[in-house]
Amino acid sequence: MCHARAGTDVRPLLLRRRASRPQLKRDPLGGGGRHIAHAVHVVPIPTQSIPRQMAKGYWITFYHSVQDPARLAEYGALAGPAIEAGGGRFLSRGPAARTFEGVEKQRTVLVEFDSVARAVQTYQSPQYQAALVLLKGAVERDVRIVEGVG
Repeated sequence: MCHARAGTDVRPLLLRRRASRPQLKRDPLGGGGRHIAHAVHVVPIPTQSIPRQMAKGYWITFYHSVQDPARLAEYGALAGPAIEAGGGRFLSRGPAARTFEGVEKQRTVLVEFDSVARAVQTYQSPQYQAALVLLKGAVERDVRIVEGVG
């Protein structure tokens, strides 16, 4: 049992214990008694060993105008399989169900990937770049790849 003297500075002490047996230690508070020190060994878990859920990547395309619908269809025939081969999953294609702000009836395409890196790799892939050549002069659009939350 430990007793503190008046005016004694009591601070937490780290007591070590050998693996084979507990050791008798002097009373850290100066009471002269002896006690068995039990130490708790805390093992930190390295954060890199815990699998972290990687944020998903989203490829969003807004079509402002389409000058050549036939070339857009040719692009789609090549781009769709290229995007799916890269791990993309089409979540939405077509005009907005409702437009509250911005351009009415603007075609929007939303594709989900397991990560931003996968989306970028797919966009830069030779298969997708071959499809992209067909769009030059056929459409005006914005393409964004964004990171999902969480």
